[in-house]
Amino acid sequence: MSQLKERIAGVLGLSFFGILGCSSQPTAVVPPAGLAGSNVLTTEPSVVPAKILHGKVQEVVAEKGVTYLLFALEGSEQKVWVALVGAQVKVGDKLSINAEIEMRDFFSKGLNRKFNSIIFGKIAA
Repeated sequence: MSQLKERIAGVLGLSFFGILGCSSQPTAVVPPAGLAGSNVLTTEPSVVPAKILHGKVQEVVAEKGVTYLLFALEGSEQKVWVALVGAQVKVGDKLSINAEIEMRDFFSKGLNRKFNSIIFGKIAA
């Protein structure tokens, strides 16, 4: 488990287990349609190599330095939740996001909310 935390911390630049309050490992990981390329179920977070999502922010919730976005993917009707560290965004912003990790059944203690699926990433340069 500590090796998993170190890998995720390296990707995000901080230990989101402590900040976001992840209380358990995900139970299953399947990339959403916008992250095609793997259909393997696993109990580990899915690391997505260099996948960039393009779309528009539909909803914003900020908590402890993390910004949660409901993100409408460009060219489809699909919406996904995305978590970004330290991002300043607002509803209506068009963004490109480097999708790095997707987790299923993620619970945020700070928000007291369970996300069926959430993608952790960074705004693309």
